Amino acid sequence: MDVHHNAADSGASGKIEAPQQRTAGAKLFRAVHPFVLCLLLALSHTALATPECSDGFDNDADGFIDLDDFDCSGPTDNSERPPECDDGLDNDNDGFFDLDDFDCVNAEDDTERATQCSDGLDNDNDGFFDLDDFDCTDAEDDLEGPTQCADGLDNDNDGFFDLDDFDCIDALDNTERHTQCSDGLDNDGDGFFDLDDFDCFDSEDDSEFYPFIVIFGDRFEGPSD
Repeated sequence: MDVHHNAADSGASGKIEAPQQRTAGAKLFRAVHPFVLCLLLALSHTALATPECSDGFDNDADGFIDLDDFDCSGPTDNSERPPECDDGLDNDNDGFFDLDDFDCVNAEDDTERATQCSDGLDNDNDGFFDLDDFDCTDAEDDLEGPTQCADGLDNDNDGFFDLDDFDCIDALDNTERHTQCSDGLDNDGDGFFDLDDFDCFDSEDDSEFYPFIVIFGDRFEGPSD
């Protein structure tokens, strides 16, 4: 009997693994790795959701990072760049910029262009415009027409409309259709759907897909037999 051979096969040296052990290890990896992948997806989901003003990057390339950037109002601010009404540019090409532009409410306003509820037009052709239109909540509202959940129409052709449609949260909701995270389908083919899918933040999230699985998914495949 070859003692050295048996010792090696038994793993006594700690350097050689028997073929059957390698096979078992591969099967165990393939059995466990979907859970590990889901855990990594959940963790990276949180990481990618970090606001720009607390992610450690100089997102607007001005030489300042996070709260050292004067354009950050706080750690939850998701933009390091200045608002359109405070960036020194004529963003809507009307000859005025920042607070000299009448479409700017204040320096924190992030759009210089006029919204539908402040542009002087009857955008929904109901005979009323801007704040005289009951569909306008304020001058910053960019929809003069009624939302899908308050327009009297069955926009998703499911037999229900407005607040009788279970997909409507309230009258301000502008979509009657199901989102991907509430439609009962496994839209990204990962074996999970709706709120059981780690890629769904909530039922209003309209994407079950997550770029992490597309970019890194092949790196978590189990070893071939």
